[in-house]
Order: sequence, then C-alpha cells, then structure tokens
Amino acid sequence: MEALDKLPENIKFKLEIVDNHWLWTGGTTNSSHPKGRVRFNGSMEYPHRVIMHILRGFRLDSKLQINHQRECTESLCCNPDHLYIGDQQENVEDSIALGHNKELKKTQCSTCGGKYSTSPTTGHRYCQRCKNLRRSLWRIDERHKK
Repeated sequence: MEALDKLPENIKFKLEIVDNHWLWTGGTTNSSHPKGRVRFNGSMEYPHRVIMHILRGFRLDSKLQINHQRECTESLCCNPDHLYIGDQQENVEDSIALGHNKELKKTQCSTCGGKYSTSPTTGHRYCQRCKNLRRSLWRIDERHKK
C-alpha cells in the first residue's frame, strides 16, 4: 500500500479499500454512472485521473481518458492497477465486451421509432429510415451548393 502513501491527504482520506478496490467515498457527479470529484491544484478533477497523474505520470490536460480494466466493474474504483490510459473507442469496446453497453440493448430508433439494422460488413447498428432521410437531405444540400 505504499502507493497510497504518495497521495495527498484529501484524496487518501476519501478512499475505502475493499477487496483490492480503492473505492471513492467523496463527492460524486449526479448521473446514472457517478464519477468522483475532488479539488486538486485549485480545480475540480476526477479522482481516478488525479491518482493516475500522481502515480503514473498521466497529464491532467490530456485528451485521453482513464478507463477501467475489464476485470474491474466498480465505477468508483481508483486503484491504478485497475485502470489504464485509453480513449473513448477503447472504453466503448470494453463496455460491449462486458455487455454493459446500453446502446446495444435498444431495438428501435429513438428519433423515428424504426427498427435498427446491422451492417453485415462493419457490425454497426443503424436506423434505415433515418439513414435514408439523412442521405436525401445531403443530396438536397449538395444540389444547392452548385
């Protein structure tokens, strides 16, 4: 636990160690997928980003994000051994692999109510009605540009 000793008191004080998870017990965002919030160097930050900054050299101004390893499903876990530096695409792939991606559970388009289709080549899901509408609007727009 010597990694914990490197953390500032205001962060260490709000972590509860449970089964090798460093669970954030401080303030969180109000959302269906809550994230912790902590003051660090004069601004509000996500604690898992701050911990990765202190212990792994992650730059807080980076466009990359901190994702959970697939083995850790505790959204408030801040253990750096359970986290990795990645991007949104990797995060989505992880959520799909774990069956947590709510978009995959939808069967109808929220815009028009049409059924989703799946591309046989890419596997992407789309609404054919909305795709046709977008294509028609694009053609109209292209004609007006000429």
